[in-house]
Amino acid sequence: MTTYVGPDRTWDAGVPKQTSDVFNVTGEGLIVGDYPVQFTEDMPVALNQTLAAYTVVGVDGSGNIVPAVSGGSVRAIGILMYPVTTGASGALPAGRVLRSGVINPFFTGLIWGASYDTVAKKMNAFAGAPSPTQFVTRPLSHDTPILP
Repeated sequence: MTTYVGPDRTWDAGVPKQTSDVFNVTGEGLIVGDYPVQFTEDMPVALNQTLAAYTVVGVDGSGNIVPAVSGGSVRAIGILMYPVTTGASGALPAGRVLRSGVINPFFTGLIWGASYDTVAKKMNAFAGAPSPTQFVTRPLSHDTPILP
């Protein structure tokens, strides 16, 4: 999150011109292309979850957001854009999930589960994901690790 404070115009007596705003921006280096177009979807987050922004997520058997597991029962379908914490019971809050775009899988802000322990697993995390997930993984040249 970045805070923007406009110029000080206190010399404009009687005219309110001092401004302030807060911008929530996508981390630089996550989105690295324009097609497919980025879009997000609000999805329910499972109970007992504490998920940070930029966590790679999937859905459990009930269709609720949980961390993705490579090669497991929870296939990656998106990236959670804001942190979410849920309790042990009650209404399920919505989490904003990025479902489409051209992303750098080695963006330092992405939070991968421990099962994504190789370059190949990260590069192919979204391959075969159900619609509407549509990611192209494109590492930046300075982020590209050497493939085994």
